[in-house]
Amino acid sequence: MAIKQRTSFGYSIISVALVLLLLGIIGLTYIQTNSLVNYFKENISVLIEIKPAVTNDQIKILKESINLGPFVKPGSLTYTSKDRGAYMLSKEFGKDLSTFGFDNPLFDILQFKLNGEHDSEEEIAKTKKVLEGNPLIQAVYIQEGMLSNINDYLRKGTAIAIAIGLLFLIVAVSLIFNTIRLSLYSNRMLIKNMQLVGATRRYIKKPYLWQAFTNGIISSMLALSALLGILLLIHYQLPEVAYLENTSKLIFLFAGLMLMGIFIYLVSTQVVIKKYLNMRIDEAY
Repeated sequence: MAIKQRTSFGYSIISVALVLLLLGIIGLTYIQTNSLVNYFKENISVLIEIKPAVTNDQIKILKESINLGPFVKPGSLTYTSKDRGAYMLSKEFGKDLSTFGFDNPLFDILQFKLNGEHDSEEEIAKTKKVLEGNPLIQAVYIQEGMLSNINDYLRKGTAIAIAIGLLFLIVAVSLIFNTIRLSLYSNRMLIKNMQLVGATRRYIKKPYLWQAFTNGIISSMLALSALLGILLLIHYQLPEVAYLENTSKLIFLFAGLMLMGIFIYLVSTQVVIKKYLNMRIDEAY
C-alpha cells in the first residue's frame, strides 16, 4: 500500500510539474514577445529637416531645446550636416554630387529615438505638432506606419495569449485536481477509520495538507528547473535575444508558478479530503 501510495504521489508530482512547465512556456513566450515589441517601439526614429537659412548658432540652440524634450530617448539625439550627408552619399555611390551640376540639395538633419513613455499614437501626434510648430524646422518624419502595425499586432497577440492562457489554466487546474484526487483515492478508508475512532477533521487534514505543500514545492521546482534549462538553451542557441530579457517579469513569472503549484495542490487536497470526510462509510467501498 505504501509503495502504491508513493507511486501515486510521484505521478501527481510529475503531472503537476508538466502542467506548470507548459504554463511557464506560455508565460515566457508572452514576456519575450512583449519585450521584442517594446524594443521596436523604443527604436522608432524621428527625423527633422532644418530650414536652409538657419545658422550654426540657431542649430545649436535647437539641438539643446529638443534634447530637453520629454519625448526624446536620452542620448539618442544626433546631428548630421548637409555637407556630411553629401559626403556619405558620394562615398556610397562613388561619385560626388557636384559632378551632376547642381548644388547640395540635402538638409541639415536632427534625428532621435522616441522615449518609451511617448510612443503611443496620440503622443506621437502631439510630438510632431510641437516640432512642426518650430520656425527653424522644415519638416518632421516619424515611422508612424510601423508604430500602428506594432500596436495592432500587440493588441491581437495579447488577446490571443490571454484566451489561450485562460483556457489552458482551466484545463490545467482540472487535470491537477483529478490527478490529486486519484492519488488520495487509496487513502479514503484510512481517512474514514481515523474519523470513526474520534480524530478531529483538523488532525486528519494536517498531514495531507503538509504533504500537499511539500509536493507543490517539489512540482514547482521541477517545472522551474526545466523552464530555466529552456531559457539557458535559448540563450546558447540565440545569444542575440539576451537583450530582450526582462528580469523583473521573469522573477514574477517564476514566483507565480511556484505559488500556483503550492496553491493548487493545497486547495485540491483540501477539497478532496473534505469530500472523503463527508462521505458515508458505505460509500467508501
